[in-house]
Amino acid sequence: MALAANKSDLDSQREVPTEEGEQFSQENGMFYIETSAKTAQNTNELFYEIAKRLARVSPPKRSGINLNPETPERKGFCCLG
Repeated sequence: MALAANKSDLDSQREVPTEEGEQFSQENGMFYIETSAKTAQNTNELFYEIAKRLARVSPPKRSGINLNPETPERKGFCCLG
């Protein structure tokens, strides 16, 4: 699904060129993104893209639970303290 190249902040120590990562991910049906945990570059984007793609292939099922606090029919939940 995703190929994340980490440590993009250490470009001088790169061992795999961007083009190689992109090509590998394309050949294997994944999307490619370069990230850095140190600088937070593309970390949110990575998780957002995964969630977006998961929602497309497996949409969330309706549970029947109303999570909108503005509607009067909302009842309290067990276990909320």
